[in-house]
Amino acid sequence: MSEKRTPDSLFIWYCVEPDSEAGIKQWLSDLFKETGIRGALFARHAKGKTTFMETYENIGYGALETIEALAAGQACFESVQRQCEAFERIQPGG
Repeated sequence: MSEKRTPDSLFIWYCVEPDSEAGIKQWLSDLFKETGIRGALFARHAKGKTTFMETYENIGYGALETIEALAAGQACFESVQRQCEAFERIQPGG
């Protein structure tokens, strides 16, 4: 496929201590204030671990680079391995 596509959605997930939630919520608020990029936050609590996932809709690869560059300077992500994936939406029926 030679066509260059832009993702519609970004998913960034990571495991942290459950008490990290306040710092992560503050990060999302600061990210929006600084860049206008609004993310949603989800959490899964299973087997003694907490996995958080940030989601971003209608966004491109440049935004992913911006988000990760800013996240690298956040204390709440020190020693945290963030996993990032970008997806494009497929419309049913072609």
